[in-house]
Amino acid sequence: MTTEEAKRLISKYNAGNCTDQEKALLENWYMQLDVQHINISPKTIESLREEIKNLPGFNDKSKTIKLWSVIAAVVSVSLIAVGVLLFNYRSEIRPITNQIANDIAPGTNKATLTFANGKIINLNQTKTGIAVDAAKIKYNDGTKIFSNNTDSFSGLATITTPKGGEYHIVLSDGTKVWLNAASTLTFATSLRERGEDKRRVTLSGEAYFEVFKDKRRPFVVKVGHQEILVLGTHFNINAYDPKAVIKTTLQEGVVRVISLKKDGTFRKSNLKPGEQAISSEAATLIKKVNVELELAWKKGKIQFVRADLKSVMNMISRWYDIEVIYQYYPNEAKFTGSISRSKNISEVLSLLETTGEVRFKIEERKVLVMK
Repeated sequence: MTTEEAKRLISKYNAGNCTDQEKALLENWYMQLDVQHINISPKTIESLREEIKNLPGFNDKSKTIKLWSVIAAVVSVSLIAVGVLLFNYRSEIRPITNQIANDIAPGTNKATLTFANGKIINLNQTKTGIAVDAAKIKYNDGTKIFSNNTDSFSGLATITTPKGGEYHIVLSDGTKVWLNAASTLTFATSLRERGEDKRRVTLSGEAYFEVFKDKRRPFVVKVGHQEILVLGTHFNINAYDPKAVIKTTLQEGVVRVISLKKDGTFRKSNLKPGEQAISSEAATLIKKVNVELELAWKKGKIQFVRADLKSVMNMISRWYDIEVIYQYYPNEAKFTGSISRSKNISEVLSLLETTGEVRFKIEERKVLVMK
C-alpha cells in the first residue's frame, strides 16, 4: 500500500467510514512499518507534536487524538516508524515515575536442561541454542555442554526457559524450535516412542516450530488437551494457559489439530497457511489472522493491535520477569503498538503511557499500574 493510499484510508477510518476489509488492510499496513532503526531527535518529536495539534479532530481541552491521526501526521512528515503509535495519543507525555533508577533490562538467552535421571544443567547465556544429534547434545556452535568430557545422553530431556529467557533447539531429526519465555519442551533423542512410528514432543508455554519433513514419521506436538500433527511445516503454538485456550498459528504447510473433548471423543481440524486454531475443551475456532503479529516475538518485537491492557502486560511480565500489580485498570481501553524486545522496560511502559490511559511505577521487579 502506498503512502497516499494509506492516508486516504486513515481519513476514512477517522470519519468512521472504513469497511472491515479496509480496517484489516490498514492494520496490516501499520504492522509492516519498520519501527526499529529510525532515530528521532527531541526537536523532531516536538515538531511532530505541532503537526498533530493542527490536525482535524484535535481537542485543546482534552489534548486527545486518534491513533490514525497520529499516523497521518507521521506520514505527512515522512517519519513512518515512530514506533509509539497508539490509540489515544496525548501531547503531554508524563514520564514513568523513577524509570531511570529502577529500570529493568530485557530478557536474554536463558534456559535449563533437565535429564531423566534428574540432572539439571544451566545453559550458557552467551550461546543462543543447543543441537541434538542422536544421543549427543552440544551448543549450536559445536562447543560442549558437559564439563566432564561427555556430550551424550539417553531417554527424555526437557529444556525450560524461565520468565525473561528464550532459547533455540535443533532436534535430532533436524526440526528447529524457538522457545519463548516461561516455556518447556520435552523431547527424546530419537523422537520416537517405542512401538510407535511418530516423532513426539511435549510443549507448554510458547514455541515456533520449523518441522523437518519426513512422510514416514509424522511430527506430533502434545500440548494440554490437544495434539498437533504435521509432516513438515512452520507454525507457532501459544499455550500459556492450556486449560483455557491453545492458539496454533500456521505460517507454512498444513497441520491437523486434534483436541480431546470433555466426553472423551476427539475433534479434528485442519489449518491452512494464515489461519489460527483457538482451541478449548468445548470448541475449536478457526480464523484468518495477521501471522506477522502472531510471530512478532520470534522476530524480536513486542507488538499488539487493539489489545486489552492485561494481554499486553502479560507479554511484558513474561519477557521482563516482573510482577504486575493493578492499582487501576482501564476496562474499555485498547492498545496498539510496536517496539523492540531489546529495549529496557521503561521504554515499553513509556509507550503505553503516551495513551494517557495509564501510568506506571517500577518498584524492584514489580510494576504498579496506576491512573
